[in-house]
Amino acid sequence: MEAFVLHRLSLSHQISSDPQLVPLVYILTAHWLARLRMHAPLLGLYLEVAKARDQLQPLHITLLLRVLTQADPSSDLHKIIAGLVNIAIHHKLELDTHVYRGVLEHRATDHNIAFLVEKHMRAHGFMPNLAHSRAFVRIFGEGGRKAQASRYWRRIAAGKFYGKVPSYIYKKDFQSMALEDYIKAFGHARQAEKFLKYLIRRSARPMEGDETSTNSNAPGLSGGSDIKPSVWVQVVRVAAKDPRSPTDRLLSLLEQGREHTSRSKFRTATFIVIKSLLRRQQFRAAAPLLEDVMLDNELFDTAELTVAVEALTMLDQADVAFQLLLKCQERAASPNASAGQSPARIETQTVNTFMIALLRTGRPDAVFYVWDTMPRVLRTTTWHGGDDEVTAP
Repeated sequence: MEAFVLHRLSLSHQISSDPQLVPLVYILTAHWLARLRMHAPLLGLYLEVAKARDQLQPLHITLLLRVLTQADPSSDLHKIIAGLVNIAIHHKLELDTHVYRGVLEHRATDHNIAFLVEKHMRAHGFMPNLAHSRAFVRIFGEGGRKAQASRYWRRIAAGKFYGKVPSYIYKKDFQSMALEDYIKAFGHARQAEKFLKYLIRRSARPMEGDETSTNSNAPGLSGGSDIKPSVWVQVVRVAAKDPRSPTDRLLSLLEQGREHTSRSKFRTATFIVIKSLLRRQQFRAAAPLLEDVMLDNELFDTAELTVAVEALTMLDQADVAFQLLLKCQERAASPNASAGQSPARIETQTVNTFMIALLRTGRPDAVFYVWDTMPRVLRTTTWHGGDDEVTAP
């Protein structure tokens, strides 16, 4: 009720006579609308804020962005955050380091908003700190913006960011996660492979002269033994997504990691390749890989289970796929399940994928059976929405 009252008040003309009061009402209204996930009225409020932009002070934009970056992400929220940063740019309103970080770490932020934040920082002579730089690597990596992701990754590697270099930046986990996010930006498999080989080659040779004194403390330049298998998995992921990557090259890249990574990481990479082969309709190439990972079926997570069920069905082993689902359901319901091991949950997406594969292989009869028995046998219900939606036959 408070949100509706504030929203109506913010749209009324009763407060327009007091320019100092208007932004404060907007901020309070935005807080309640964001908290209650009322994104449509929130977008309407933003339009009113945009009209009153000449009355806004840096503090007003700062508070609005802080309020909004605590809300759940949505397409409307994305537009509002981008719009507010744009207002700050065009009206030369300063933002502080906490606002930058809040915006960059919010789940609604994509590379377009990151570009705006970067532009605002440059306009005000602001040097990103480690948290900002790390967020830029992640956002630009996910957005496929290799040049921008590379710039910030190299700044982290050289310690060229505002503030002290913390000790945790030298740890494997931090370095590997930053590398993985950077590699996500690679659009071509050859680029990702070449970069990984560069890292290994560079770390394998001894540093000389000025290079030793200059880069001995560069946090992002891992040694070969310090490059975690998860980085290799990310390279496999890039290659699997690249339609120009030949199948034999993809399989070769996968095989290269067999002896240098754990069974768990290798299984993750194998499922990435299997999924890629299914999309390419290279079913025969996927068969031996699937046979290998099926030995670990008790360790599958939900995503791996979904790919396995689809692959089995497309390889004319729908009965095996259904038995796998039943076994997973039994393990999940068993009171004897290992406390340290979390069995795969059969989610609606898993069953939908199974039914779609059955349709593609000419088994509509099986689709009817799965549809009818799903709630009782698999303890799940139909899922509505998304690209792979299945409707009742």
